[in-house]
Amino acid sequence: MNILICGLQGTGKTTLSKRIAKDFNFKYINDYGIFNLNCENSKRVIVDFICSNDNYVIDLCYSLTPSECSKLNCITYFLGFSSIEPKVLYKLMKEKGENITLNQIENNRAQSLQFQEECKKFNIPFYDINKDRNIFLDCIINEVKSKLNVLKDS
Repeated sequence: MNILICGLQGTGKTTLSKRIAKDFNFKYINDYGIFNLNCENSKRVIVDFICSNDNYVIDLCYSLTPSECSKLNCITYFLGFSSIEPKVLYKLMKEKGENITLNQIENNRAQSLQFQEECKKFNIPFYDINKDRNIFLDCIINEVKSKLNVLKDS
């Protein structure tokens, strides 16, 4: 069983992924650890990695869509910014030292909204990360623990 944490820059996916890996004795890898930046068929490489490996927490920067993730035997979460105004998010990310433009923020928000709707369609949890991130992280950790316990018991 693998766990996919999909999210945009600044959503906390790496922090969450590494914490899950540590707490549940999984290995951590991100999409760039699976393929190099010049990879032409990155989605296929990621799916092949997921299907041929086990016990990984895989940190993906929206490399796969909810539709694509729904076809994989994984525990999956999507993180995004769907309800925060782009200018507010831009200011927050700049204060954190993120190298991002307002145009990228606006595009990311639009993609978050699209993925949020697609997550509903495929019954995949989507967390709108716009408040206290630690509350969301703790909630997801508890959900992962419950899901892993159910899998262990079956």
